[in-house]
Amino acid sequence: MKLNKVMMVVALLGSTGILFIVAGLKNGTQEAAADENPTAQETATQQEAPVQEAPAVSFPDYEIGLFSHKAHVTGAELLCTDCHTEIFQMSASTAKANDDFNKISFQEGKYCGACHNGSVAFAIQDEANCGRCHGNDVNPPDTILLEKPLKAVLFNHALHNKELGLACNECHMKLFDMKTGSTGEEADFNMEAMYNGKYCGACHNGTLAFDLKADCTKCHVDTPEYKRATSGAGGKEKAEQ
Repeated sequence: MKLNKVMMVVALLGSTGILFIVAGLKNGTQEAAADENPTAQETATQQEAPVQEAPAVSFPDYEIGLFSHKAHVTGAELLCTDCHTEIFQMSASTAKANDDFNKISFQEGKYCGACHNGSVAFAIQDEANCGRCHGNDVNPPDTILLEKPLKAVLFNHALHNKELGLACNECHMKLFDMKTGSTGEEADFNMEAMYNGKYCGACHNGTLAFDLKADCTKCHVDTPEYKRATSGAGGKEKAEQ
């Protein structure tokens, strides 16, 4: 009788030990799986420290463009892999070195435009949103002097934007790049192209605005024609010397 009781106790202890071992293995497996597959919250926490230390990316070639990593990762809770490396490389500012890094590409769904399309995030096409990337203190120059390919053309930016009330996206980027003076580098930036409706000719056709064929001196300065028109005979003689 005693022998039977002893055997029963041993069997019970053995079963309990097996249960503890199985439970321990199960917990260990779960912990290992958790280490291999962290939750989104844990991933965000891991990302937060380096992201907060990452500098804001500025784009001086396009005046005041500014990108905040913290707003996207901490604020919008995006993961690094949501943008890198299918949309952007990991190295800061590499995108701006690409020839197609401009608002035209954004509108086609590339770079920032992959999300900023009005559905996923605010639309970059909306004039009211310009200040969200370029700052509220965007102050384009009142006048722009273009010295290529011909010296010189004076463009009154303030007249078009402030006085006539044209929105930025009525000219940028479909007619002109945002970078000051970059249009002068284009091979077809000439009067023939404008006569065909490109660049200034998109509006200055005699219908929307004055015909650019009518008065050269409205735009061209520091030329013999301009001096003759503004200075009389004395100016003409000086220009021809």
